[in-house]
Amino acid sequence: MKVYIAGKITGNPDYKRQFLDAERYLKSQGHITMNPAVLPAGFEHHEYMTICFAMINVCDAVYFLHNWTVSIGARMEFDHAKSIEKILIFQVVERLESPLPSHMYDNPVFLEVGMNAES
Repeated sequence: MKVYIAGKITGNPDYKRQFLDAERYLKSQGHITMNPAVLPAGFEHHEYMTICFAMINVCDAVYFLHNWTVSIGARMEFDHAKSIEKILIFQVVERLESPLPSHMYDNPVFLEVGMNAES
């Protein structure tokens, strides 16, 4: 399946690692990925969105990172993907009940919840 990765980029100093981790995970599951975090700097926000919508259009699904709800662009991508009936998949970050060193939470657990736009 071709999967676009959506999440917070602007104002997120760790976005490259987060997107790369998601890309590696999705590829390990046999998917082809479209990663907007590798786009070059220098475009306006609306220009990035035009590019990202085109990337979503050619994908089967959109994988939303855990921080997507705090991103204006990712929320726009959600609306677009839903309107064209793409499969929506959400990353869920689970914290374990037992106390662990904070660095243990740097690698989120990937739980996929697929839903069709009409669900």
